[in-house]
Amino acid sequence: MDFNNDSNEKDKGSWYVEEPKRSNEPGNNAAPNNGQRPDDGQSSDNNRFQNSGQDMPGDDEVIRRVYIHIRPNTMLFTGSMILGILTVATALLGTVYLPFMLGGVAIVMGILSRDEQGMVDFKAKIGILLGALGIVLNIVVVATSVYTVFNNPEQYEAFDSVFERVYGEDFASFMQENGVSVPIPE
Repeated sequence: MDFNNDSNEKDKGSWYVEEPKRSNEPGNNAAPNNGQRPDDGQSSDNNRFQNSGQDMPGDDEVIRRVYIHIRPNTMLFTGSMILGILTVATALLGTVYLPFMLGGVAIVMGILSRDEQGMVDFKAKIGILLGALGIVLNIVVVATSVYTVFNNPEQYEAFDSVFERVYGEDFASFMQENGVSVPIPE
């Protein structure tokens, strides 16, 4: 196979590979290959690949071009979609910092995956939307948790006992030492 990378198609992300036509394809004048080598098993070194041992196409075989389009932003929009899904999942699990980081990266990757015309792929749109949804969902979950802790006496007692085990003093006295008054639910 000959990778012709010197064309102007390289700049657009399209590359082509030249490969021989099979002998049974229309328009090919090469002799049919019935599992045997065309020279009855005797081949010179210049008619074979050095490492693979495969026959090279002869001069009489027709060469066709197969275009392979490589999209340069494929990893960006796929990564954006995956990170958007992870953002929503981590926001639903109640983590605080992780959805902000994952959602921000998902949005940035989705925006960076635009093509030459400025169009955004469908997967990138999903990644951007899920990243933003995960960030908003995380804000709602954290705000609801804080509201519940400071308005429900049972939740506040559970929070205060965990805080005291970790920091060695209760939450209200810790905040008063730092100059902030906290209303304690009763």
